[in-house]
Amino acid sequence: MKNTFGLWQHPIEKIVSLPMLVVLKIVAVMDREHARHKKDGTDIAFILENYLNAGNGLRLLEGPNADLMAACGNDLDAATARLLGRDMATEMHPDTRNRIRTYLEEQVKSSGRCHLVHGLMASSRFPTFPVARACLGNVLAGIENI
Repeated sequence: MKNTFGLWQHPIEKIVSLPMLVVLKIVAVMDREHARHKKDGTDIAFILENYLNAGNGLRLLEGPNADLMAACGNDLDAATARLLGRDMATEMHPDTRNRIRTYLEEQVKSSGRCHLVHGLMASSRFPTFPVARACLGNVLAGIENI
């Protein structure tokens, strides 16, 4: 079964996938008050930092996602963000995908507050506004190119 786990002497339980956890975190930033934006952004950054180690590393080298490294100029962070975006897109309902796409476009193109970008900046992996914004741009590119 996909997205399940079991512990010794415990039944198998359903869990949320990492791509859908990121979707939930983005929706939380969209709907929540400002005080929690940084936490949601750092959670997304943590997932991005560890996404390949969560069983996704080989997917950048073989199969339908092998094009991502070349498309991203061999930038591993960019390819990882696009892979996560593709995975999000395949699991989201079309209405949710459109809502997330619209919000990410605003974060990537706006000169406004960009709460999610600032949340990602709390991570050492995405320490500056341009780096964090580019990361979200790659997630968006993955969503758009499924």
